Amino acid sequence: MMTLGQKLKNLRLAKEFSQPELAEAVGIEQSYLSKLENDKSFPSDDVFKLLLQALEIELEKFLEDFDSSTIQTQLSKLTLISGYQKQQNKNSASFMMRWLLISSVMVILGGTALVAGKQNWIFEPKATTTYKYESKGIINDDEALRLFEDFNSRRSENDHLLTRLDFQVLIFDQPNGNYFVKQVDGGRRFFVNKGATSHHLHITANNWLMLIGLLSLLAGCIGIIIEHKIRKIRTSFPT
Repeated sequence: MMTLGQKLKNLRLAKEFSQPELAEAVGIEQSYLSKLENDKSFPSDDVFKLLLQALEIELEKFLEDFDSSTIQTQLSKLTLISGYQKQQNKNSASFMMRWLLISSVMVILGGTALVAGKQNWIFEPKATTTYKYESKGIINDDEALRLFEDFNSRRSENDHLLTRLDFQVLIFDQPNGNYFVKQVDGGRRFFVNKGATSHHLHITANNWLMLIGLLSLLAGCIGIIIEHKIRKIRTSFPT
């Protein structure tokens, strides 16, 4: 565990200062600097500021090698460090507040987008109607158009028509009357309108909206769940 004295000595050696040179730059006795480096004395606020200036190091950089426990129990005796810690705690609390706020907003917006996509609140699905026409078989030119339409009621008399059954269905986007006749190879086909069917096409935009909503909802929930872990991680480091 790094101590204040060890840190001061390491920084002095990194700057290639001798103890007398650093002591002169700070304006203190060499013996006092020696005590500081051997953790036999603790600097005043003014001396600590002068040491940082002489060693040309920012407070944040100075604290990098210390664990949070050392900073809180020992180094926080220095006004500069205690003030820095208070500001860091304030920043951390503000960060966590924003974290929770953003996570909550993501949950709300995600849930809303998911429901909006499911219920088509924003993008209205398109409705289309198709018309079904059915022909039961090919009719000779000299036969009645409703030949196949009527034979079911007197099937015993027209069993031979069973062999000629050849169903065909046509689908149209627009109505084509109650019936129509179409010339085909071998005769004619009599198509009868069997009714209209409405289709609701699901818009792709709603699918994307639901996907985005689901991802936002999950991200927000995860953010809320891991909030306490993020808080612990932030408080485990001095910065």
